[in-house]
Amino acid sequence: MKELLDPTGWNITFRNAETLKTKAADWLATLYASKVTSLTKHDERVIDTTKAVRDFIAHRSDSAKTTMNDLLGEVDKGPPNRHLGRGNHLVHNAGAFLKAEFENRSRVELYIGRLRDIAEKFRT
Repeated sequence: MKELLDPTGWNITFRNAETLKTKAADWLATLYASKVTSLTKHDERVIDTTKAVRDFIAHRSDSAKTTMNDLLGEVDKGPPNRHLGRGNHLVHNAGAFLKAEFENRSRVELYIGRLRDIAEKFRT
């Protein structure tokens, strides 16, 4: 099946969670597509922000930094994403940002927890 989607053997990736949802609706059987298309705006923000942080760590470009900071400014709008955002200050060092602790858990642990919660939606 993967050869039908990408005959070159490369990973299939999506620009953002919205595109992921669109492609899931196009490519997957309804039973599976509905699990992806039912992601909430809070879930989408976590997915998009996580990807942006990863891109900044990997590329260190000004545009990746700007995108990351833009998304970090929006991600924690909603209780499930508490402490995932940057507050009023721009992030210049992703490592220090991810190490920050809240209630004895680092921010990276909070991100991992949210990503696990999102992944669990695909299993049920």
